Amino acid sequence: MSPQRPLGAVSITAAALESLLVRRIRDWLADPAAILELVQHATRTAATQKRLIERAKDIAVGEIDGLCAFMRSSIVRVQVHVDRIDITLDQDGVREHIDELTRKTEPTSKLNPRPIAK
Repeated sequence: MSPQRPLGAVSITAAALESLLVRRIRDWLADPAAILELVQHATRTAATQKRLIERAKDIAVGEIDGLCAFMRSSIVRVQVHVDRIDITLDQDGVREHIDELTRKTEPTSKLNPRPIAK
């Protein structure tokens, strides 16, 4: 005899759950207001905030490997309910990951403003 599923319970495969998470995280990273809410207290300059928002968008539209690395470093917990899925993120981890990407993509001329002799 197999155990009975509670009334209203739905089964979801791991692949379907992963797809939902990826889509939700991509949507969140692409939302400038959501990212501003996250970074506005960590950095006060508008230029830095704008750069972090742009890098978050880059993660959202980029390769799945980059998004998966972001998710592994940022997701603390996923809780599946009947009517919703809650994703808990490490806010410091999110900022650090986006900031790390920003540093990696900064042109070297900004990091070292001296002209290169020919």
